[in-house]
Amino acid sequence: MRRPTTSGIGTDCRLPAKTSLLMKRNALCLKYKRRPLVEKDRDILGRTTVVTTNVHYAVKRIRRNAVARIVTA
Repeated sequence: MRRPTTSGIGTDCRLPAKTSLLMKRNALCLKYKRRPLVEKDRDILGRTTVVTTNVHYAVKRIRRNAVARIVTA
């Protein structure tokens, strides 16, 4: 049986079609660069309120052997 490889993961922000990632617990670490920023805009004539939120973060793989790529036919 072939051992799952992790080569190529993390070099691009998208996975190829029919590809999935299987991860163990604590395989990734999230680092928030700043607190969530919430903005609100009110249109009094249209009687609508728009609320947006932005969160900036970075992701790092901390356990190399905890991520496996699965390719289906």
